[in-house]
Amino acid sequence: MKQGADKRAERYLYATARVRALENSMLGRDGSLRLCDARSTDEVKREITEKYGGQSADEALETALSRAFGEVDEMSGGDDAFDVLRYPYDCHNVKYALKCFIRGRSAKDTLSGMYGFASVDPLKVYEAAESGDFSCLPEKMAAAAPEASASYAKSRDPKAIDIILDAACFADMLAKAEESGLDVLKNAVRRRIDLCNIVTALRVIRLGGGRLMTSAMIKGGSVDPSKFSSLEGEGALWSLLRAEGYLSVAEAAVADDGFESIEKACDECYLGLFAGTRYIAYGPEIPAAYLTNAEYEVKNLRIILAGKASGEDPRSLRSHLREWWR
Repeated sequence: MKQGADKRAERYLYATARVRALENSMLGRDGSLRLCDARSTDEVKREITEKYGGQSADEALETALSRAFGEVDEMSGGDDAFDVLRYPYDCHNVKYALKCFIRGRSAKDTLSGMYGFASVDPLKVYEAAESGDFSCLPEKMAAAAPEASASYAKSRDPKAIDIILDAACFADMLAKAEESGLDVLKNAVRRRIDLCNIVTALRVIRLGGGRLMTSAMIKGGSVDPSKFSSLEGEGALWSLLRAEGYLSVAEAAVADDGFESIEKACDECYLGLFAGTRYIAYGPEIPAAYLTNAEYEVKNLRIILAGKASGEDPRSLRSHLREWWR
């Protein structure tokens, strides 16, 4: 490690110590598997609310993530670099607010469907949708929101909002990661972009949409977007993924005509970026991994809740969990 990088890592000595303590309170593998074996959905909900607080399981899970982000903010001494990981929630909030405003839903009804742990307060986001002034948002999303609203007004297709704002969100994430100078955040954003492009490419190919236009791909990933535009059929995509180091995703796609296994493979490919952080003495990788693991613990709990509600057997339910603890 170079001297400058080492000095930067030393800023996270306190954060590392805090995270190591907090990790012990997470459910992890054993707790997640135990909940898969719970007798009912109510039992799972009760355990979630007892652990995280809140009047409902949904409120408790939001509290869990809000607490995790707040802890990292506090332990990092106000360093806002980790807002990179909040931006997807801002993106959800502005998309949701725009759609609700267009449909005439009130702020009271709308705010319950928005994330309170995003970098911008949900009420400000809804007020932005009302006023058309989105300056409270990160720069790229602020610029894209009016365009997304106008595109929807013209096409009446809600996907127009999603496509425009998703691209802007990734641009904001990449810009913030670059500004931070933290390799762990830059690598995380690039991998998320690659995985998003892979899923988009596969959906287009399987829907018989012909060749992909480079413009349909998100820019900024490790894989040049132009490489997707020349693909003809799934075989070409598998070859590209193997060459670019995404073998696990290619293997999951070959084995499954649907998307559930592919989405899990993408999640675990992303989690693989943080797998080695347990062996790092200190550094920004530790709080970044903690936030990512907290997100996937919450995702697992939502998977367990949905599985229990549908009567899925424990063995099958376990197979859907994202193994962030590996």
